Amino acid sequence: MNAADAAAVPAPASLVVRWRGRIARLLRFCWRWLFAAFLCTTPPGSVVALGWALRRSHAASHGVWGSSVAPPGRPRWVFADDVWPALQRARHAPGGIRQRGRAACAALFGSLATNFTLGFSSILVVWTVTLPGCVLWLFAWYDGWNNSFTKGYENAAVGPVTGLGGTALFIMAMLYVPMAQARHAATGDWRAFYEFRVVWRLMRATRFRYLLLAAFYAVSAVPVMVMKTAPFIFTQIDNAREDMGAAEARELLDGYFFKTCLVVFPIFVALRVVGGRVYARAADRAVRNGALAPETLRPAERDAVGSLAPPARARRRRGDGLVTALWIGGLAAVWFVFVAQIFISEFLNYHPGVGWLNQPT
Repeated sequence: MNAADAAAVPAPASLVVRWRGRIARLLRFCWRWLFAAFLCTTPPGSVVALGWALRRSHAASHGVWGSSVAPPGRPRWVFADDVWPALQRARHAPGGIRQRGRAACAALFGSLATNFTLGFSSILVVWTVTLPGCVLWLFAWYDGWNNSFTKGYENAAVGPVTGLGGTALFIMAMLYVPMAQARHAATGDWRAFYEFRVVWRLMRATRFRYLLLAAFYAVSAVPVMVMKTAPFIFTQIDNAREDMGAAEARELLDGYFFKTCLVVFPIFVALRVVGGRVYARAADRAVRNGALAPETLRPAERDAVGSLAPPARARRRRGDGLVTALWIGGLAAVWFVFVAQIFISEFLNYHPGVGWLNQPT
């Protein structure tokens, strides 16, 4: 072995440091994973998990932009992102004990508050466009079963027509929601969700990627719907479970749904990360080709993409209307596949109310 080969061989101490770092990263990953699954077992914790996932989407979009603006790091769950400097500032903050205590609380629970606030605002804005269709589904289900028992044949069409109306409204909403939610996450401003003209142009800027994102939703929903539906066969697998008391059944289901959270949450985060990247590419392309002027963007977007390149003059291509129509039809077809899974799941195992009003992914 010559001197060059000997220098290329890592020293034992450096190997120990490297493996120690890998093990530490693996332990941190496992802790975050378990903590996220635990949060998802309760409604308030699920709101925090949603906010954290949207902050990961934000980080993913900045990773695509590669702008001069410092990209956000991996978001924390509880502590503020700059917890140690924040604690030092709190220690030496002017004012009395009360002000220092507030600053210390902001350092220790800053990310928890941010995650909850962002998650809660996202739920509200998404529900404003998805709930109308979901409520029609719920009414259609109730009316359909009611009619089947009362034999009201003259009202037989009410349930199906209402269900189809709800399906149309839900698909129309989901054509819009993934891009709008990613923009909300990137800007941190709920009003960005409702800028329909801007979001529409972002959607058109990356048609194929946006179609693939919708397909990702439809495909990833399959294991989620299977896990949501599976408990109806528990008593068929083990007949002894039919004699379970309420406390035993609750304990069984709590354990089962915690395990499903270990699977569903990574899928949920992956959808938001991919959505953030699709949004970032759309914003980049829309500014470059002149579809969006920098002044139409939110401040956070302008800082990241407004100075990438001078916008070109937008030109309408021949046949663009036909391409757009085919693209919208493809999106609608993909989301219909998603909707079909909901109906099949609820038919096999009905979840009163929440089964129609809230979809895990």
